[in-house]
Amino acid sequence: MNQNAIPLSSHGEIFRPARCAVHAFTLIELITVLGIVGVLTALAVPNFQGVFSANKLSTSTSLVANTLGSARIQALGSGRLTSFVVVQDWPGNPEANYRRFGVWQFDEQSNSWQPASGWETLPEGIIFDPTTDKTYQDRSATLADNPQAKQGPDLFSAAASAWAETTLVVGDSTVAVRMLKFSPRGSLRSTEPGDMAVWLTLAEGFLLPAGDVLYSGAESSANEPANWRHISVNSLLGRVEVNVP
Repeated sequence: MNQNAIPLSSHGEIFRPARCAVHAFTLIELITVLGIVGVLTALAVPNFQGVFSANKLSTSTSLVANTLGSARIQALGSGRLTSFVVVQDWPGNPEANYRRFGVWQFDEQSNSWQPASGWETLPEGIIFDPTTDKTYQDRSATLADNPQAKQGPDLFSAAASAWAETTLVVGDSTVAVRMLKFSPRGSLRSTEPGDMAVWLTLAEGFLLPAGDVLYSGAESSANEPANWRHISVNSLLGRVEVNVP
């Protein structure tokens, strides 16, 4: 059989394969589909942003809690006074203020504080809340017996004597910091005796040049944070806990 022969039908006509009809979208159909996609995108983006912000806050909280725990473990292991440090004012580096933190140990030979770990920095949009006039409704189990109680109000409020203000020499800069000191026994160093909880607050927001805080998603005209976490440290045991609102 000649492979190049033209196929014929049973009636002797040239066989032509059937063609499938192709239907195109009309302009109106395309505009309608694009409109639906645009609406769905507009609805989804805020939800994704909220999830992303919540993840940043949760990740930051875990990092800070782990660093506090590390400071306590280093104090126990080395037998030296060890501090969890929060930067208050870093000259020439304002983005470090209330975002950068680390662990430092006191060296008796040089009579000075020395870094025990590298600096950690909270992601953009998350800060250690430095304000002194905000309150936070804490719905954690610690307030189950008094749900109307207000806990806070700020980073250094409760058991303020446990926080020490000082300066550290970092390179060519003299940096103002707050310190939470762990003794070689793992307890907090404080001028106030007794069992107490010392906490700090992480919030979604930004520190403005004047030192004020602009909270993200503020829930009221009072500019109070919509999302935040309390991290508390027991003064006697050094135990670290996270309170989620």
